[in-house]
Amino acid sequence: MVFLFVFFEMYFIQMSQIRQQLAVSFFVIGYLHTFQKQYLRSSVYFVIASSIHISALLAFPLIFIRFKQLSKGLGLLIFFASLVLPLIQVQMFIPSFLLGGFSTYLGGQYDQPLNLLHLIRYYAIVIFGLFLIMRSRAVKANQFDGMIISGFVIYLLMYGFSFQFAPFLRVSYFFKIFEVICLAYFIFRSDEFLK
Repeated sequence: MVFLFVFFEMYFIQMSQIRQQLAVSFFVIGYLHTFQKQYLRSSVYFVIASSIHISALLAFPLIFIRFKQLSKGLGLLIFFASLVLPLIQVQMFIPSFLLGGFSTYLGGQYDQPLNLLHLIRYYAIVIFGLFLIMRSRAVKANQFDGMIISGFVIYLLMYGFSFQFAPFLRVSYFFKIFEVICLAYFIFRSDEFLK
């Protein structure tokens, strides 16, 4: 059984996923420390994450996108942008030399579009998540709310881009935890659900 697992290359595929999930855990801890303004500690976690899996380097620039809270205008802008993201051919805007090792995805066996069920799930998350954030009772978001909102919006953007270009799905995994946290957290803070 072990021979078949290694021989059919499942071992190498699974190890990549395991390494990425381990890198995600260090990345999320580093992300939390950046919101607490503990930059030295967060940089240590980011270095560990990127040494475990290279896709952490692609996710690193996204930590500088921050929202303290979403105004109705910004929420609507993100909503409408999220509707068209799965339709945009990202490869047209990003030169292949900027992608480094991920440029081999283009036209390769892993460059597969996500299916219709992913699209339905994506639009459900966009509508429900942004609705909950907008209906939240928080007049002024604290640092914790800002981290959740920022992580969720980054996740939506990366997940939306991943429909046409697979490496963005890898990057979205670093912020996927905020999907669950945001939905659960803002359900309990929503005026709609508390009445």
